[in-house]
Formats: sequence, structure tokens, C-alpha cells
Amino acid sequence: MDGPALRVSYNRVALALVDGLPQGAAIRAELPEASIRAIEDGFRFAWLPIEHHMVLIEAVRRHLGDRGAYEFWRRATLENFSGRAFQIPLSAIRRLFGLDPHALAAQSARYWPQYSRELGTMRMGQRGSTSAVLEVEAFPSALLKSGTWVIGMAGGLAAFFTLCEVEGTCTPRVLDAERGRVDFELRWGERG
Repeated sequence: MDGPALRVSYNRVALALVDGLPQGAAIRAELPEASIRAIEDGFRFAWLPIEHHMVLIEAVRRHLGDRGAYEFWRRATLENFSGRAFQIPLSAIRRLFGLDPHALAAQSARYWPQYSRELGTMRMGQRGSTSAVLEVEAFPSALLKSGTWVIGMAGGLAAFFTLCEVEGTCTPRVLDAERGRVDFELRWGERG
């Protein structure tokens, strides 16, 4: 199977979170049966065609709004990080680099090709003492048009702050939609 895709596991966790929402039944009702089956029945590390992810994130945004969608994807990412598949990498990051947003941002850029397929590249850009920029290039421009993916990705990256026990924000900037160029600026305070 070719084409843009993400891993099934992230979407499976998100769909389970949808089921726990008051709006869960309405969100699920908007999803094509083929998308639900692909998410629920696919092997967790298999590639999920991006179309299935997009219908899920669009439905979440329609029912929760921009801020609610941002928060939803932050929670989905935290839920994924709490799973067994992420415990070994998080442990290694903690041991090697210390668990801070810089380390998590750098590792996100490093592992982007294992998490996504044909969704452009991600690299660590400018870095300050309490800030970092993740740069995405060549992301499919058609997927940027509604802004939903950008909101969801920013929410997912904001999970770093919770993991690291710091207050912070992730602000996305679409620099060139036609070329799929998006920056995600992470800013945080000192650990409390």
C-alpha cells in the first residue's frame, strides 16, 4: 500500500478517546465504516492511509472546535506515550538527554519517518533555552487547506509540556501551504 499514511496505533488510541467524549457518538457517526474498520482492525504498527486519519481529525474538530481539537490531540498523544511501545524510547531519552521539551522535539524530528510515510520531512530548527522550532517541509498541501492537521499536530506536540511538567504553548505557522512548509514553535517556562 502506497501513499501518505500514519501508524494505526495512534489513531486507535484517538478513536478510543472519542468514545469517551459526550460528543463521541456524533463524531463516530460521521466516520465512514471503512475508516472505523481500518483503525480498529488494522495491525497497530501497520500504515493507515491518511484519508482515514483526516476524516477522524476533521470530525473531532467539527464537534469540539479548534481549542477542543488541540486539547483532544494533546490528550491522544499523552495516551500514546503512556503505552508500552513508548516506554522504552521515553526511558532512553530520559537517560541520555534528560526529559525536556528540547529532547522530545529532537527525537520527534528524528523518528518522523517511522511514524509517517510520504508526509514530508521534519527537522529541528531554531532552538533557545526555553524554545524550539520543529520545521515540516513537503507536507501534502491538500491536507493543509482546512487547517485541521496543523491544529491537531500542534496539540500533539503540546503533550511534551505535560510530560516534562512545564507550562508551554505550541504555535503553528503555515509558511508556504503550496510547498507544505509549516513551523511549530514550542515555548515553555522553567520546570516548576
